[in-house]
Amino acid sequence: MTKGIVSSACLGALVWLVAARPAQAQQAGAVDPASLIAVLQSADASLHDKALACKQLAVVGDESAVPVLASLLGDEKLSHYARFALEPIPGKAVDAALREALNSVQGTLKLGVINSIGARRDADAIPALKELLASEDSALADAAASALARIGTPDSVGILIESLASAQGDRADFLADALVIGADVLRRDGNKDQAVAVYRTIRGAKLPSRYLVAALHGEIMTAGEEGLALWGEAAQSEDEAVFAAAMGASRNLDPAAAVPRLTQLYAAAPAERRGIILLAVSDLDGRTAAELARQALKGNDAGLQAAALRVLARHGAAQDLDLLGQAVGSENAEVRAAAQAALDTLDAPGIGEALAERLQTAQGDDWLALAATAGRRRLAAAAPVLREALDSPDAARRSAAVTALGAIAQWDDVVALLSRLGKASNDEEKNVIREALRTALRRQPDADAAAGRLAEMVAGSGGESRAFIFELLTIVGGKTALETVVQAAQGDDPELQDLATAALGNWMTPDAAQPLVDLIESGKAERFQVRMLRAYIRIARQLNVEPQERLAMCKKALELARRDAERELVMEVLGRNPGPASLRMVMEEMGRPATAEAAYAAAVAIGEKWTADRSLVTQAMERVIAGTKDAQLKARAEAVLNRIR
Repeated sequence: MTKGIVSSACLGALVWLVAARPAQAQQAGAVDPASLIAVLQSADASLHDKALACKQLAVVGDESAVPVLASLLGDEKLSHYARFALEPIPGKAVDAALREALNSVQGTLKLGVINSIGARRDADAIPALKELLASEDSALADAAASALARIGTPDSVGILIESLASAQGDRADFLADALVIGADVLRRDGNKDQAVAVYRTIRGAKLPSRYLVAALHGEIMTAGEEGLALWGEAAQSEDEAVFAAAMGASRNLDPAAAVPRLTQLYAAAPAERRGIILLAVSDLDGRTAAELARQALKGNDAGLQAAALRVLARHGAAQDLDLLGQAVGSENAEVRAAAQAALDTLDAPGIGEALAERLQTAQGDDWLALAATAGRRRLAAAAPVLREALDSPDAARRSAAVTALGAIAQWDDVVALLSRLGKASNDEEKNVIREALRTALRRQPDADAAAGRLAEMVAGSGGESRAFIFELLTIVGGKTALETVVQAAQGDDPELQDLATAALGNWMTPDAAQPLVDLIESGKAERFQVRMLRAYIRIARQLNVEPQERLAMCKKALELARRDAERELVMEVLGRNPGPASLRMVMEEMGRPATAEAAYAAAVAIGEKWTADRSLVTQAMERVIAGTKDAQLKARAEAVLNRIR
């Protein structure tokens, strides 16, 4: 059934694309289909440009684009792009073009055209597809079967039924696959009686069980009262595949009819099936499923207990906390994991308060597990108990409290953790606290407020604590944090200059670029000029800035650079950002012997990605070939020249 699933997905994608065309066309702005058609007709346009034009025509194309797109259906390189553009265009002209192409294209291109016909559900193509279905070429016949299935009319599906009667081997296999798809299409289109007839035809044929089970599932969902009766029989089948199909179909049934039967089935079923039935009940009636789950947890079957815990995760209540807590201590790994997941995700009235209350009295491993749960749930009600535990003599308890408070991430928790950092007696504990603080600062809802509070702490801190506050400022980011760090770099305290310039070197947003330039040009923090320039170049290399701004930054960095090492870093940035301006800057650098090799490498990197201006690229590659001492680089430059000549 894999191919069928893929085919259905492709059909869904086409439906989505057709529905989305108006909105996408609006987003595309005033792209004129005529200009895109001109690109496809141009002898000078590159393959990439033509492929891009096809993609745009898939959004804005109309019947005027059909002739030129149809002419590309026989093109080995562009046929796929042409079909992608044609499929969403409304109108009979597309269907006629695709049918005509069936007579002219061959091989994989023909398979693609057949696929497009199926995607568009062109009923006028049924006679041609019927002929292809009889082909001795199994790939053609398979594609035709799939297209007939997706067209999904009684006539097209009827042809598949006729062919199945005498089919054998692989042909029977792909016809069965197509019939399941065809029946599903009939059902979705409202042709339920015809769909049921097809499902029953499949179930009556001698086919592999996967098709029989798929047809069973379809009939249950389509045949009304008869389908419900069929479901009841299948739910009691000894065949595991049939039983699984019944359980999968149950979520689509009327709960009033299905839940009583499922609960009866649950009571009489063997242990290995109860978990599956319980989950089926939970899809239809959460309250009933929760009651069954509570009873199941009193037993000893680990598989059923795990299923019960998954049910309680969805439908449980605060009253189930004791059951979940007990299950966390199970010797069975699956049960433990399901219980912990339920504790982490159960969303029921009063559950947070109940967890916090339980945390106050829990001991040992139970306390550690509940603390971890409080952190994962970001349970503010548990914070007071966790803060008290920061001074516990038990190292494991302190560590669990630290991690949980970092996840809960209230500002009071940040203050408590910073205080605890100053008391920590070993590196292991300090590392746990630092990581918790990093987590907490990333989750602050108001970055500027958090940065302001951190800024107030700088003056009263020192040593490791002060250095870590600057790290936290880089994590928080934002206007206030940046202003705080820049102000420290502008001051006269060498220690603060060191910490601030190091923080700017790790800043995660490009708004630090101009302050870095200002600091460099002002002569402040002179000891750290190279560090600040490298921080500025890093922003150009790694962060999200507009292309023109990145080029301007590279130019500025070259003006500020006092050493060759930083100029080489700029060359690397330019090499990663191909275009005429970057190539010209690189070519200027070729005249400096100390950095020429870096410039040559950047030029080749640009030429391998961008050749729109062939004359400029040719000049650059010729200079590389004449000047570089690197044989491999020379060979790459020659390859670029050979490609564009």
